[in-house]
Amino acid sequence: PYTLSLHDALPICDEKWEKIRDADAMVWAIGTYDLNEAVNTRYPLAFQDAFAAHMPAPQQGKTSKFRFILLSGAFVEPDQSRTLFFLPEQRRGKGVTETKTIEFGERHREVWEALVIRPSGILVGNSLRNSVAAFVLGTMLVRVEELGAFVADLVVNGSEETVIKHSTIVERGRELLHEAE
Repeated sequence: PYTLSLHDALPICDEKWEKIRDADAMVWAIGTYDLNEAVNTRYPLAFQDAFAAHMPAPQQGKTSKFRFILLSGAFVEPDQSRTLFFLPEQRRGKGVTETKTIEFGERHREVWEALVIRPSGILVGNSLRNSVAAFVLGTMLVRVEELGAFVADLVVNGSEETVIKHSTIVERGRELLHEAE
């Protein structure tokens, strides 16, 4: 796998395009909790346009599509007219990114599969604080291992759903980890 850092986001030189143009999938996990429109919206949308322009022509016999997996959030709101009382601008802004990502996938459906994952709180590590949070909030949180297992499965197998909710991520992630034991 090849990893692009935030410093690589845009513009990407031809040398880097050559390294990633034959990729089968990308997980876009760059974002902020503030109103940074460049990072939250412009970068992922510009990258999709640029990547699609650099993709090799569809190969005969290749049945899989490129999978663009957008890490979004459980509280993101694509409906721009909905009244929101909690972080309204942030939630609507990321909702625009979700909507445009899905529309992009629909316009390029023969070679592109756009998937949006919406985890809620993500627990990283085994601290006492995380243990208490997991006990109190239960399935409202997902362990990073569960999220990772789910995303890896998504990269390989795709999904029937375009927008994947937190509960599906938790359930499938736990199932995959249990199967791996």
